[in-house]
Amino acid sequence: MAFFAHVSWMSSEDWLVALGVATLFFVFLLVIDSFVYYVNQRAVRVQLEPRRQELLTLLISLRDETTSADSYDIVPASVSPFAEKSHMTPRRQAVGTVIGLLGLIGVLILVVVWIDPPGRLSESGYDGPPQSIGSTGDSLARLITDLRKEKKLAGLAAMVMVDGQVEAAVAHGERKIGSRVPVEIGDRWHLGGITSSITATMIGRLVESGRMNWTDTVGETFPEASIHKDWKPVTVRQLLTHTAGAPQNFSLQVRKQRPALGPECTEARRVAVLKVIADQPINPPGTKPVYSNVGPTIAGAMAEKATGVAWEDLVKREVFEPLELTGAGFGPPESPDETLPQPRGHRTLLGGKIAVDDDADNTPIMGPAATVHMTLNDLCNYATEHLRGDRGDGKLLSNKTYRLLHTPEFNQYACGWIRQEPNGQIPHTVFWHNGTNTLWYALVVFIPEKNMVVAVTSNDGDWKKAEAAAWQVVNASVMSGKVEAELPDGEDYPKKSPFAVVRWQVSR
Repeated sequence: MAFFAHVSWMSSEDWLVALGVATLFFVFLLVIDSFVYYVNQRAVRVQLEPRRQELLTLLISLRDETTSADSYDIVPASVSPFAEKSHMTPRRQAVGTVIGLLGLIGVLILVVVWIDPPGRLSESGYDGPPQSIGSTGDSLARLITDLRKEKKLAGLAAMVMVDGQVEAAVAHGERKIGSRVPVEIGDRWHLGGITSSITATMIGRLVESGRMNWTDTVGETFPEASIHKDWKPVTVRQLLTHTAGAPQNFSLQVRKQRPALGPECTEARRVAVLKVIADQPINPPGTKPVYSNVGPTIAGAMAEKATGVAWEDLVKREVFEPLELTGAGFGPPESPDETLPQPRGHRTLLGGKIAVDDDADNTPIMGPAATVHMTLNDLCNYATEHLRGDRGDGKLLSNKTYRLLHTPEFNQYACGWIRQEPNGQIPHTVFWHNGTNTLWYALVVFIPEKNMVVAVTSNDGDWKKAEAAAWQVVNASVMSGKVEAELPDGEDYPKKSPFAVVRWQVSR
């Protein structure tokens, strides 16, 4: 049992999941133990017990023949040395063992209920009114409300900007399931893998200021490290376009680490990166795209090495502050139970929703790929900067750099953006990216031809339902009418980790 408990803990990133896996292991052991016990006792009854009775009878017979009844009493079978201990475990003891194991499982369940009360494990029955603003806010509010209820999401919010102005913004649902505290348009939302485009934008600023180059290689940046030869020529751009051959995720040991932001996190990130590049890439670099949380993290570590500044500080200095993204930060937004000033992330379990603590997230080590949060307004303003930059009106970067950030490799993945060509759903070129840490979901889209940005967020980790809802919002916004949306054409790139940061599809 101790072994299975250890395996459950080491193979799960969340204690609740580990407890559930361990309980299943214990039930499995109970079934196996009961079966072995039954087979053993049956063998004893059929084979050993008759033989034991024969031996007792023989013993009594021998004593009758060799011992005078006047001198010695016959030893009764009930007190014979052979009868002092039965070879069969009493049925009562077996039943007690089963009851004891079931009791242990019951205690574990009670602990879960005590730590995670039933209020956290429930479906959202929230029926409060949505919050909406903008000229088309009422129409979007009806769509968001219907989609949230249909998809059974804890909370759902969206904003549409046209020509840099908010045309509609809506929020509906609860910050924490069962709390009755509504989400608001100004709330902060975890962005997951959308973070990678922010890292790429920051590096673009470093390139234009002469502190980095797109052709900087892993070998040049970490000359003192023990690096596998195949990693040495890998460039920053390959890392940001997922063509470097990087693994999809860091090891579980790395993902369990929670270093404090600052020097401790920077050093932990460097150590994690050096461990990855000491091994052979999973694919020959530059040959095929494979989505990876590791690639942007290595790029972020290279920026830290080039500047001597932590990735978090670089992002604030090069992106957040120039664009005045005052609601941006790292990790999930702080939201103590007493006041719930911000949404909480949620996971689906046993058909219900569980609100997680406000620090539940991916390790900050992989921050460059996964950990930024923003308000809807900040996210739309950030995407609007990319939209304007694509046509030469950007504030942060030149048109050349923005075009490089938006140009995909192998017609698939650009530097934090996916380019989708016109199709039957949306007859315009679309740049988009989504993200989830399995507790939150976010999608951001910009469409240069319509000068439009759409952002959709949810504090629910049921990403497939959140994704379906998000694309319906995008389609309805583009076509100015509610339509049945499907995911963009393409092939899934599945994430193996239970804490995958983003799922994305390849645009054909």
